[in-house]
Amino acid sequence: MHHIFFIFLILLATALPYSTSAQENDNMATHLGGKVDIAFKAATINSSFFITQYTDTAQLFEFMLHEDIKVDQIQINQETYKFQKNKEECGDCQLYQVVLKKALSPSDTISIQTNLRFKHYAPRENRRDYKGKIASNYGILRASEQTKWFPTIVRRPNNLPITLVEHWYTYDLEVNCPDCRNVYVGKGEPQKNGGRFVSKTASQDIMLIAGAYNWSMGASAIYLNIDEDQQKILDPLFAEICQYYEATSGIKMPTKFIFAHLPSDNKRWGGFMTYPTIVNTQKDGNKKNLEAYLSHEIAHYLFGDVYKPYSSLFWLYLESFAEYFSYKYLINYHPKVFQKEYEKLQNPKLRFVRLDEVKELHEVTGQHRYVTGAFQLLAIEKLIGEAKMMELIQTVFPKLPHTSDGYAAFIESLTEIGIKQDLIDQIEADFIKKFDLEAYKKLLNQPK
Repeated sequence: MHHIFFIFLILLATALPYSTSAQENDNMATHLGGKVDIAFKAATINSSFFITQYTDTAQLFEFMLHEDIKVDQIQINQETYKFQKNKEECGDCQLYQVVLKKALSPSDTISIQTNLRFKHYAPRENRRDYKGKIASNYGILRASEQTKWFPTIVRRPNNLPITLVEHWYTYDLEVNCPDCRNVYVGKGEPQKNGGRFVSKTASQDIMLIAGAYNWSMGASAIYLNIDEDQQKILDPLFAEICQYYEATSGIKMPTKFIFAHLPSDNKRWGGFMTYPTIVNTQKDGNKKNLEAYLSHEIAHYLFGDVYKPYSSLFWLYLESFAEYFSYKYLINYHPKVFQKEYEKLQNPKLRFVRLDEVKELHEVTGQHRYVTGAFQLLAIEKLIGEAKMMELIQTVFPKLPHTSDGYAAFIESLTEIGIKQDLIDQIEADFIKKFDLEAYKKLLNQPK
């Protein structure tokens, strides 16, 4: 999901609330188990999911599934319950509700049986493809967490649109596909024809990739459907970016990401991140501008998994912060590539967004998320220093689940980390309340 692909990114949903019980104690996380049977040639998926270790005081159980998935039966402790569909806007998913006889406790078992008939797209047919589709393109079936291919519990209240709500699970899933070459679920290595996929660490990102593809183990990543020549380029790049981010943020990066080439016929779409899986959807697989692309996607481990976006400035905290880290990396290792990014700031069609006036998520435009916002953060770092900027990140993100006003949390955090009021006033005047290209040129030492 790089910044040139604006049109589908509103449906990204790679991020979740900053703090959940699952993060704080994996042993107490909601657990997702079950069996998923894929008949690839017949284009069907039959699933029996069960959910345990979930507690809610409400006597209404709500969950989401993709709109193409049919629910056959819902049981709680082996007793069949009626369910109804809710008309609340859910993007490409359907919201289901079950009225309970009593509140749920960790010992209760919720069983959900589903079936799906998916589509095998012919070459050049799936031109409106995006992350929210359960899609079989070029012999590979893809279902990200955004597709809601497994039940996604909705706990209320929350201050995000339901399309961006996810739920943390530990999981133990048996996923079989007799007519697939390999099956990959969640993380780790793919398995031939499928098998058991287990995670004792809670995650909201459970990706499914099944079909006719090969994979290999690299020094820095696991590669799915990637040729050997491309791996030789990617492997050192992964290592370089991760080392820089780890040194800069003080946060340990994953031992290995998964990099998958899942070709799509949508020419305006480049890829996405479902941690720890980075997906390249370009048809030929030889993605250009790899330094900018990978540094942005890898940064989503920090801004999307470690630090959770929330509030009216959701897209700033998710995308602009990831791109800001990407810019920092490019400045240090690939300055010519960064120069191309800087040229985007000079776009005469740029529509400036006053962050202090944003009330709704959608008001932060694609241009602002992926370009202007990142430069605002870079400018702030130049004024307060890198150490204070890292302290700001550590201070502001924990505030976000508790407020809808992301801008107030940002300014409050600047004060808390010891930034003087006159400098905060300068930041607001020069970079938040107006757009002045000359101010950026001066601060970033760019040519006139």
